Amino acid sequence: MEAERKNFANRVDFATLNIKLFEESRAGLQMPGSLSYRLRNAAIDGYRTTAESVTAAATFVLAYGPSVLFWTAVLFFPVRQVWRRFGRRLLNSL
Repeated sequence: MEAERKNFANRVDFATLNIKLFEESRAGLQMPGSLSYRLRNAAIDGYRTTAESVTAAATFVLAYGPSVLFWTAVLFFPVRQVWRRFGRRLLNSL
């Protein structure tokens, strides 16, 4: 029994835990005759659309902003020099 107790003390158990999360979907109110319900549904849809667009814009800025800033910083001075050299000639020729 002592050997079994020591064996159990050194034994490690592993477990796998699977969790699935689902958003509970609620159907919108479908009362076409009532103006207040239609306005409420429009306000809720507008809020959702606004929140999704703000989230999409923030995701875009966070995903591509650093690379755009990097390439802007790298290319600013060479493009500026080219514009100073050739841009004035083009403006004078017009």
